[in-house]
Amino acid sequence: MHKKDKGISSEAILSLKDVSKEFTRGGRRTQALEKISLDIYKGDFLVVLGPSGCGKSTLLNLLAGFIKATEGSCLMHKEKITGPGPDRGVVFQSASLYPWFTVEKNRNFALRMKKEPPEDIKRKTSEMLKEIMLEDYKNHHSYELSGGMKQRVALGRALINDPEILLMDEPFGALDSFTRFSMQKLLLNLWAEKERTFFLITHDIEEALLLVSKIIVMTKSPGQICRVYETGFNKKMIKDPSYHFSLDQDFANIKAQIIDLIKIG
Repeated sequence: MHKKDKGISSEAILSLKDVSKEFTRGGRRTQALEKISLDIYKGDFLVVLGPSGCGKSTLLNLLAGFIKATEGSCLMHKEKITGPGPDRGVVFQSASLYPWFTVEKNRNFALRMKKEPPEDIKRKTSEMLKEIMLEDYKNHHSYELSGGMKQRVALGRALINDPEILLMDEPFGALDSFTRFSMQKLLLNLWAEKERTFFLITHDIEEALLLVSKIIVMTKSPGQICRVYETGFNKKMIKDPSYHFSLDQDFANIKAQIIDLIKIG
């Protein structure tokens, strides 16, 4: 849900304006993105789909502030993004946990680096461990956790600073199908409960349709936005635990359209 839907504000929290990105390697230039314009509002759950090499990860890296646009502007609350910041959390396919830390210490590492008061660290850590359903594992080390548990810790670590937007690059790509579905439900609940703002990259069209409120479909290199879908299957999942997308004809129709777009792109 956008703030503008509530009549509070129509201002995007994060915007791309005619953004292009070019890389030069070994004297050879590659145009990764071309003229991308995109607005992200509070409460959006947005996903980017497209063929390999279309610039999805490049787009996320621009939003995160890891790289700079060749042309155009990347803005957070109308201010130019000049680098990474705590207002933008990032989760990658690999959990990248500190193996010498327990779950609890992995989770609150950023809070300790910021030297927040011990009572605040304890409270925030406890709340987040409860949200990601790992209260009973707080004293375990990463090597004692399953792949799904590690990704839950990575999600919690990114969310504990309460970023305005969470950027995720294929966070469930290495998980088995059962664990992946469990993580999808967790992510959907985390989004719905506090009106968080999520930006997800995935190659899984069904995952995209199940989770998000808006789907951006991109063409192959140079990446451009060719279609935007605003869907509501995630709300069906939240409202009706018995909902199954395989029986939903609208779901099947949009999935087929996206497959055709990606093939054409």
